[in-house]
Amino acid sequence: MSANATFQSVNERGWRMGFANLMRKENRDWWRTRRWLITVVVWLLLINGIVFGMLWTPMPDPSAPDPATAERALQPAALAVTTTVVNLVILMGLFTPIGGVIAMQGVIIDEKKSGTAAWIMSKPVSRIAFIVSKLIPNVVALLALSIVVQAIVSYILFAIRGSTPSLGAYALGVALLCLHLLFYLALTLMLGTLFNDRGPVIAIPIGVLFAAQFLMNNFTALANFTPWPLIFPSGQDQGLVTQAIMGMPLTTVIPIVATIVWIVVFVGVAIWRFGRDEF
Repeated sequence: MSANATFQSVNERGWRMGFANLMRKENRDWWRTRRWLITVVVWLLLINGIVFGMLWTPMPDPSAPDPATAERALQPAALAVTTTVVNLVILMGLFTPIGGVIAMQGVIIDEKKSGTAAWIMSKPVSRIAFIVSKLIPNVVALLALSIVVQAIVSYILFAIRGSTPSLGAYALGVALLCLHLLFYLALTLMLGTLFNDRGPVIAIPIGVLFAAQFLMNNFTALANFTPWPLIFPSGQDQGLVTQAIMGMPLTTVIPIVATIVWIVVFVGVAIWRFGRDEF
């Protein structure tokens, strides 16, 4: 009886073998420790601290005849929010992938180096369940804490300042921000199955991120098949996230579709590669 009270029989078959237990472990690491609190506070200070400063920092009056002596005053609310949205999208588009890559870089490699992956694979656990259980809890936590919570706080700040984007348009923009971050999280997960050292796992996604502006300026057609146009301006057009938040019609949906395809490919390669590892 005591054994029955301690252990629970799990009846899972196929790729789901061990999935529930692995998911509980990963979720516990996020939500039953201070990790979630530290993460959300850091992003609040970094992102919404900047948003607050942009909304309430007095700016020189551009109508003053002498710019050197122009009085500093708060911009009109609508102009302040518009300017802040443009800068907020760029900030989140740069900072959250870097934070996400740092958080995800060791989820596979550390398990392989420590021997934990080999030990888990000796149990009735499928390799697909192992990869998916690493992906879902980390993706949900990072999207929620670094984007969704921050976007909600920013929207509240916009409302306090006196002007807010349309809620539906804002939600669409936030969804595209989540898609952009998901690209880098899936890429990092895949690289963790391809390499055994952290160096390339962290360097390649960040290199891809910072190569965006150069490649967009020189290879526009290629850039449309990447997530970069979601965030960065292209020619006279704002990034798609900014267009969405400001209620503008999207100039193209190709980068959105391409990003989804890339994510599926990255996860598929991760599952395939991990399935070929010998433990």
